[in-house]
Amino acid sequence: MKKKMILAALAGAAIGGSIIGNWKEKIIKQKREQELKYAELTRLLAQWVCLKQDKKELKQYFIQNDFKRIAVYGVSYVGKCLIHELMDTEVEIAYVIDQRGDMVDLEEEIRLVHPDDEMEDVDAVIVTSVYYFEQIEKKMQEKLDCPVISVSDIVFEFEMDLS
Repeated sequence: MKKKMILAALAGAAIGGSIIGNWKEKIIKQKREQELKYAELTRLLAQWVCLKQDKKELKQYFIQNDFKRIAVYGVSYVGKCLIHELMDTEVEIAYVIDQRGDMVDLEEEIRLVHPDDEMEDVDAVIVTSVYYFEQIEKKMQEKLDCPVISVSDIVFEFEMDLS
């Protein structure tokens, strides 16, 4: 009887250790993914600040590419910065797309659309959720017939050829 209890205790410890190990591994993976996401966002925002310091405006990218009416996908920090920068310019933000729906707090009066909803045609969709760009791009290309562009590509490839 004592041997069975010891074996049961060892088996329980092994199973418990395995569960805790898997849980720990999952947490570590999530933390790494979060670190990569924030590193990418930090790099993007730092480059954007450099553009602003050089007196460059993102609206020029949209004007040069004839994107007069756009949708912004993602209304977190980067999305709100883009919306703010394009307000009161020739670039119209037709609507914003975000999965969080009612949780989104927009200062500007722009229509909010869920990614599964029907969407009006626009000249381009600008994705501000840069870490998830590939998944979002695929979904948006199934719904709309326009370019789907990462704001990161705009900021890092921005060229003002206005001379």
